[in-house]
Amino acid sequence: MGIRQVQASVIPLYGFDNSEEGVQLMLEAFTCFQQDPDIQVNAVAIKDLLSLDAQAPADKAKRRLIQKPLTKFVMLDLLRAQFVEFSKAPFQADVRNLKHCADVIAGRVARKETAGGSSEDPDGYFHLKGRRELALIVQQLLLPEYGFAPTKEGVLDMIRHCAQFLDDPEVQKLLDQINEKLGMSPAACKRFRKLLTA
Repeated sequence: MGIRQVQASVIPLYGFDNSEEGVQLMLEAFTCFQQDPDIQVNAVAIKDLLSLDAQAPADKAKRRLIQKPLTKFVMLDLLRAQFVEFSKAPFQADVRNLKHCADVIAGRVARKETAGGSSEDPDGYFHLKGRRELALIVQQLLLPEYGFAPTKEGVLDMIRHCAQFLDDPEVQKLLDQINEKLGMSPAACKRFRKLLTA
């Protein structure tokens, strides 16, 4: 039985519909409580339990020595793999929830309702609380296939590696597309690239 099936069987007990939409609404409801210590502890426990089945292949992968991308083509392959995963509907729903929570916390939603205008972050969501952790869920599965550790440090190493290829327009475009999927505005994507090449 898949994770979504289990969620769909439990959530009606808590007032959510027994459907994919009900699961999405339940996940949205939790987003604003991500900083609550009890929620964080339970999230880590659930994540650990869900990863038990995946540990055997991960151990096998550790024994293999995989070379980090030395060519633009391998780097593009890694970037495309991330783009595909970040483009999936559940991930995009999570990004929208993070942006909405950021807008609520910053008071932009309330200002929009009273004075009109945009609730968008004027900084283009260059900094978005929870984005790094959300992306890591995907990246920790992909990075070992390209020689990087499945950790925050591995992500930073991958970004540093990517910076070596940023003079290539194809790499630039794909990196911007990934960052847009992670919630950044086009201006914030450009700012991120400039930061990498500085």
